[in-house]
Amino acid sequence: MHRAFIRGISVVSFAVAAVLYSSGAQVSPYPVEPAISGTVIGPCEEAVSGVKVTVTRIGPAGQLFSATTDDKGFYRISGVPPGSNSVEFVRSGFRTEIKDVLVRPIGATEVGVRLTPTRGGIKGRNDPRCHLTPR
Repeated sequence: MHRAFIRGISVVSFAVAAVLYSSGAQVSPYPVEPAISGTVIGPCEEAVSGVKVTVTRIGPAGQLFSATTDDKGFYRISGVPPGSNSVEFVRSGFRTEIKDVLVRPIGATEVGVRLTPTRGGIKGRNDPRCHLTPR
């Protein structure tokens, strides 16, 4: 029975691989596809939505990957090659932030950032103006 079970799994695995290959789907060589994800917050630790997050592969390839933060300030970019990458965070009304990141070959590399407004002068969560509006 054990051999029959193993043989059954092998046949199913081969069939799935054949379907993916014939459909042209790209399969990552990594068990868990490399990715960059994180949360973007403002000066009062509020989520910032609508931030364009662009990952640029550092080196000769110069590949670009991008996403936009959701209403919780979260983003995830899958398929980013492992190695050195530059991550840029851009949204109107905030200063652009750039971080250099070393992406791990397996799983998500977390990259969060706190954006600073271009106007308004709020310096951080201890600024009294952060406590004037409900969160």
